[in-house]
Amino acid sequence: KKKKQLTTIERQNLLVEYNFINKLQHFSLTSGPIINLCNKYGIHYTTLSRYLRKVQKQVKNGDKPNVASLPHTGRPTVMTSQKVAELEEVMEVNKYRLTYRDLSTLLEIPKATIARYCKNNGWKVRSQIVKPILSENAKIEPLRVQSKHNIPKIMVLTAISRPHPRIHVDGKIGLWRITETKIAERKSKNHERGDKYEVDTTLNASKFFDLMTKKVIPSVRRNFKTS
Repeated sequence: KKKKQLTTIERQNLLVEYNFINKLQHFSLTSGPIINLCNKYGIHYTTLSRYLRKVQKQVKNGDKPNVASLPHTGRPTVMTSQKVAELEEVMEVNKYRLTYRDLSTLLEIPKATIARYCKNNGWKVRSQIVKPILSENAKIEPLRVQSKHNIPKIMVLTAISRPHPRIHVDGKIGLWRITETKIAERKSKNHERGDKYEVDTTLNASKFFDLMTKKVIPSVRRNFKTS
């Protein structure tokens, strides 16, 4: 059990119990009953010996025995009862979703002091993982997840320019995927027979010419129509 600073009442009760035990039989300070008494109050037997010497000296000088505790000296306690109440109130208001850094800023207490107080009082740090929620459509129709062992590669054509705020142009012209149109020859889980669908392909001269004339140049003209 950790040693602690006894109050005046605890010191008086300790000496009363010590005198009661000693009247029954004289025990040394290292004997079992005296050690159990010291453990009960959370002190070492040398602390009890110091109290006894103090009382004996007062009686010898003709003074009334006084074992009142002296005022606490040293560095003042940061986590006072008021600060503890503020800490609990702040944590409750914010639903216990604050970090040590946030608490240190709000309460003006060092971060290490707050961490030590929480650890000594059994508080545990928890990290919350936010998981994305599926939309209603995704719940009805499960998303198809492709294999990570065969990641498909696509080719795109991107057109950008220098931003021109004066004419409200942000520089984003467009991005087009390089595909070709195919017709489904048979029915499958993805297409009906005869449906048209896009398939990724490589870029050649004819596709590049079509993209430039049908996609890129018209998009540039639309973006720079005020110039």
